[in-house]
Amino acid sequence: KVNPPVETLELIVYPNPTSNFLYAQVPVTGQLEIITINGQIIKSQSVAQFTSEVSFDVSRLAQGIYFIRLIGTDGSQTTRKVVIAR
Repeated sequence: KVNPPVETLELIVYPNPTSNFLYAQVPVTGQLEIITINGQIIKSQSVAQFTSEVSFDVSRLAQGIYFIRLIGTDGSQTTRKVVIAR
């Protein structure tokens, strides 16, 4: 099976903005990361393709802009911007 190229990876992240929990639907097996605007990885979790939903507790993160990055086992990547609001 061939994984889709980077530009067609559809990482769905919701709700956005959020204050307590962040959910993601992932199209490939790989690593899901929460990254600060300065590039620091603050949370990382392995994910499996077709996982219905991955959740992150973001209630202790400071308010601001973060990025969610999905890195597939085949090297493909996609990133989404997320806002943590209080």
